[in-house]
This record gives sequence, structure tokens and C-alpha cells, in this order.
Amino acid sequence: MTTQSRNIRFMDVMEFVRNQGVALPEGWEAQQLKAEQPVTNFSEFEDSRLNAAASGFGVPFNVAKCNSNGASYASSRQDFQQYYRSLNVARGDIENDILSNTLESWEAEDRIYFPEDYLSEPLDQPKWFFPGFEHVDPSKEATAQEKKLNKNMTTMAIEYGRLGLNWETELEQIAYERKRKKELGLVDDQQPAETGNEEDNVKEDEEENADTDV
Repeated sequence: MTTQSRNIRFMDVMEFVRNQGVALPEGWEAQQLKAEQPVTNFSEFEDSRLNAAASGFGVPFNVAKCNSNGASYASSRQDFQQYYRSLNVARGDIENDILSNTLESWEAEDRIYFPEDYLSEPLDQPKWFFPGFEHVDPSKEATAQEKKLNKNMTTMAIEYGRLGLNWETELEQIAYERKRKKELGLVDDQQPAETGNEEDNVKEDEEENADTDV
């Protein structure tokens, strides 16, 4: 009787070529695995779970997923605007609950060792600077900032603060750089180029109009 035809008893030893045979207990049948997972709507299920978890923190879905595939430019920008507002709220809480309290405790101890530093003038309210948010179109942002500054709808402190910078420090740096450019004989890019006097420009316009009429 061959090994394939006789009944296999407990503790029987059989020789198999590696990966060429399957042995199962009595009454069991081998079946091939069925590729049923993940199901077709598994990605939608995962996206729904991720969106529900991220929304509790005010994080847009495309930020949580690190993928804006399928989202338009306008909708992504709107999501980021809401996300930035939530970050500003969180930063405000950090300033009030952590940073200001930490500074107050530090100043209280500093007054003990250096009381003369607090006799002349009262200390200004601290200003905290966080990393700024980059705009997707820097050219449009710069144009909007220029218009707001010209119409007194914003200030240097606000605009530099959005970048996480101190406006006084930055203006001092700009003044220093312009001074150094003059010392080195470099042209200041901020100065408009000379284009001639207005009379010459008017004459050129009149000549062009006359040629057009002919």
C-alpha cells in the first residue's frame, strides 16, 4: 500500500518535498484564499475615518491625508484659510496660557536679582512671533499687501507679523542694506529708473497720435 492510499494515523512520519504537499487534520479540506479584501469601497471607508478624526482638530482632509488629489484650487485654498484661522486661535491660547505666564514667572524672579532694571520705565507688552503661512501665489499676495498699505488698511507690524518677523528689525535691516549698497556703489533696486522728463514723454505721445491719425 502506498503512502497516498493508506490512512494516516497520529504520529505517522511522512516525507514531503518542500512546498509540494499539504497535510491537514482529519475532516479538514484545503481551500484557496479568496481575494475579497480590501473591498472596492475600502478607500472611501478609510477617507471617512481620517476626515472624522482630523475635523476634530480643525485640520482639512487634504492636509491630514497629505494629498489634494481630486480637490480644486479654490476649494483647497478655502480649506487652508479655515485651517490657518484655527491655528491662529490655537496660537492665541498658547500665548495666553503658556508663554505669557512663563514670562510673568520669569520676570518675577528676575526682579529679585535685578530690581534696577524695572525702575526706569514699565515694560512693554510682549509680542510673540510664530512661523508665517506661505501664500500659494506670492506675486498676488505682494500686490494685495502694497494696496492695503497704501490705503492704510494694514500696517507693517501686521504684514511682517504674518511672516513671523519683527517689523522694526526688518526695516532696520533694509536701511542697513541700502546704506551698504550706496557705500559699495551698487544700484538700489528699490529706486525707480530714470525715464526722461514729462515734456519729452508728452511730445512722443503727440507724435504717435499724429502718425496714427494720418
